[in-house]
Amino acid sequence: MHKEELVQRVCAGYCSFYKPEKDAELACNGFAVVRRLIGQYRDLAYNKGDVKPGSTAEDDLFLAVCGSCLFFEDDCDFALWKRGGSPGVLRSDVNPCGGLLFLTDAVESGSIDIQAIYRTI
Repeated sequence: MHKEELVQRVCAGYCSFYKPEKDAELACNGFAVVRRLIGQYRDLAYNKGDVKPGSTAEDDLFLAVCGSCLFFEDDCDFALWKRGGSPGVLRSDVNPCGGLLFLTDAVESGSIDIQAIYRTI
């Protein structure tokens, strides 16, 4: 799959931070993980599901996917919130990246097993 198609499906489809005019090389770790998975699991679902904030899959993937993301420490409000650094802020007030949402959706829809994602990271 070409990178442009992947950007459309993952970033434009899932990410509230995506802006087409931004630097195309600047991407979250979730996107990088999806890129690696696509090479191995070409049948990952691309029909956007009803991703539920705070799901078990989201929680299980958070540290594995986000812990090594370049945005984790300083530029991710979701990571800050998950680490307890945003007292009084609700989960509905912070958004994870499109890569994490895509992976969460893929796990919850049964398109991929969470262990396969862990092996890829």
